[in-house]
Amino acid sequence: MAPTAVDSVASAKTAVSTQPLHRRNATPTTASKTAVAAHRGLLSAAEVAEIRAFAATQTRPEQIQSRSHDDTRIVTYLSYERAFRRRLPETYAKLRGVALAKHVAEGGDASQRFELRVAEHHVVTPGGGLFDPQHVDAGSLVTVDVMLDAAFEGGAFRTLEDGAAVSHADVFRDPGDAVVFLSLKRHHVDRVTAGARRVLVLEFWDGPERGCPHRCERPRGACDVAVHDAVLAGAGDFGAAFFGALDPALVRDAMAALERDD
Repeated sequence: MAPTAVDSVASAKTAVSTQPLHRRNATPTTASKTAVAAHRGLLSAAEVAEIRAFAATQTRPEQIQSRSHDDTRIVTYLSYERAFRRRLPETYAKLRGVALAKHVAEGGDASQRFELRVAEHHVVTPGGGLFDPQHVDAGSLVTVDVMLDAAFEGGAFRTLEDGAAVSHADVFRDPGDAVVFLSLKRHHVDRVTAGARRVLVLEFWDGPERGCPHRCERPRGACDVAVHDAVLAGAGDFGAAFFGALDPALVRDAMAALERDD
């Protein structure tokens, strides 16, 4: 069957505005006017294999924080203790590079902070998906999805373009393929009908790089979860754990502001 207009990325691009979107003005409505950047084969087979091998080692209970009620969707946080960047620095740099390029292309400021909020390894099995067509990655600037396996059916990645759910399966299907988009752009994933859909998801924001075992909601200051876990692990008293989790750049900015007020 020939692809319909809704299933054609090419037809959707004609409806996408070419006007840059400054990040401070971004909303789901304005983000919907920006295009998804497709990078076929961005990562090599060796790089994909390294990611999958690394993900397989991240098995501590605190790293598996998100499961659907029937376990058809499991998310493991690979950014815990900043492990993804530290273990795979070249791959991380490549993915951050395409994310930053998208950020700048849409009017973002390359000189401002653009750090990894979270790195997630998603495994979705039959019956699972991300079904809400209004879903956005709230609080982040740019999202990068990387396909890690082609041995599945269904599970098409879709975005809303002029109210139509447009599939990107023709450019985001093979291992190493990547799609890069503004995080506030509405997107969802069709139901997986066979196999296992494995995807790496990176979100970048204007907060500090996070190493907590979840998708952090605090772009400023210490992460509540990181402080809590550090205290429970016997990392010292509360004060030591709190200040150990603080963002040094934020502390310097606050001290400079106080000096100016004096």
